[in-house]
Order: sequence, then structure tokens, then C-alpha cells
Amino acid sequence: MPVTLAVLGALTLVAIAAAAALWPVSDPDVVEHAHPDLDPGHPHLDGVGTRRHAHAFVIDDLHQRWPAARPG
Repeated sequence: MPVTLAVLGALTLVAIAAAAALWPVSDPDVVEHAHPDLDPGHPHLDGVGTRRHAHAFVIDDLHQRWPAARPG
């Protein structure tokens, strides 16, 4: 049991170190993106006035993949 605990603890520390090293430093919640396939009257675009907009981004039926970074 102590060996198992030590191995799992070491794996946890390695996973935390890998996540800290690999996770993007700036990982915004709000992402600007466009919906070229949505009708301008679609409820998702209410009050936006354009198909390009920004909001807290989640993967769902309207956002099936993370948007590509815009050249900046």
C-alpha cells in the first residue's frame, strides 16, 4: 500500500508539472469568433449586429470546435 501511494503521488506531481508547463499562459474565457453559417436573425446573434462576436466560449451545438487564432 505505501508503494502504491508513493507511485500515485509521484504520477500526480508529474501530471501537475506537465499541465503547468503545457497549458497556455493566456487562455481567455471570452473568445472572438464568427458564425458565417448562421442566419443574421438567429437568436445566438441577437444584439450583436454582425456574425463576428465574442462571449464566454464553450463547446456546444453552435460551437463544435475551438476557433482558430486570428492573425494579430
